[in-house]
Amino acid sequence: MGNEGSSSIVDRRLDLAWQMLATLGAPASAEPIATTPVDPECAILLGGMCATDDPRIGEATQWLLKSVHRSLSVSRMKALAAQLGDRATAGTAYIGATATGVPSLRQWERSFASEPGTRSATDVANKDRLSSRIGADEVTTATLAQPGAFRLRMRMSFGVGARTEALSALLVRRNAATSPELEWLSVPQLEHATGFGKRHLLDQLPDMARAGLLDHTRDGRTHRFRARAEFLAAMEPIPARWVDWTSYIATLLELEDAMRILEANPTTAGAMDASRRISDHPDVVPVRFAPLGSPETLPDRLRDWLLTNARHVAAIDSHAANRR
Repeated sequence: MGNEGSSSIVDRRLDLAWQMLATLGAPASAEPIATTPVDPECAILLGGMCATDDPRIGEATQWLLKSVHRSLSVSRMKALAAQLGDRATAGTAYIGATATGVPSLRQWERSFASEPGTRSATDVANKDRLSSRIGADEVTTATLAQPGAFRLRMRMSFGVGARTEALSALLVRRNAATSPELEWLSVPQLEHATGFGKRHLLDQLPDMARAGLLDHTRDGRTHRFRARAEFLAAMEPIPARWVDWTSYIATLLELEDAMRILEANPTTAGAMDASRRISDHPDVVPVRFAPLGSPETLPDRLRDWLLTNARHVAAIDSHAANRR
């Protein structure tokens, strides 16, 4: 087998990193992601993880970090890095140590400008005002107007924190692909969608409901929230689908690690060991690997499955469109 399999999956990971960075305005020739709002912290984390494979990705990540660090959350980045494991933690440390002209990760939190109060839909709709928040040679308003940069645009309009991530998720979520009706989400669903905990969400979302941005229902201890429909037009363009970026990145890393295990031991036993390293991410890889069939063909079947799913996970636009 050689290393063709793992190198192919690494290429998929690098391609996805380039796409995420390009979507948020970093100098990259990759095609921006069109259907899914890129998670800014995940883009930085993946860029850091890929920097040792391709130093140019490290440079693009540093550029983005310098341009938008006031729109990033240190606490959220640390939490996501912990979910993604040692490689993400090491990647974050690499970016923090090598970036020039950017506060260190330990100092970022003091520089975050979470804006008090709640802006009106009319104010947010005036996207020209964003030019005062960014430099002419940094992220442009044209970039922010694209669906893939929706989460970054929301942060520049509403500030950094749980309320912005929750509102972003609620605006994107629909009941069905053909329905314009917005979806009710519970607090556990919002925890999963935003990366913020229950306490942060319940501290802020009821106030947003009282301000007229959200609908809110409560049944005992169960809270559910929904964005107000009249708010949609003010925030266009709104992406087609919301995804859990940590699951996508974690799955790519697991596929890569499993391929390396298989390459080191291309036997039936090695294939069984490799297949056990893949966690269950049903929203990302809808079909689990089935080790049924001839034991002699198991390594080749697993190799094909790993490569196919790496292509599937990295093709975020087509995947999101198909599973919306």
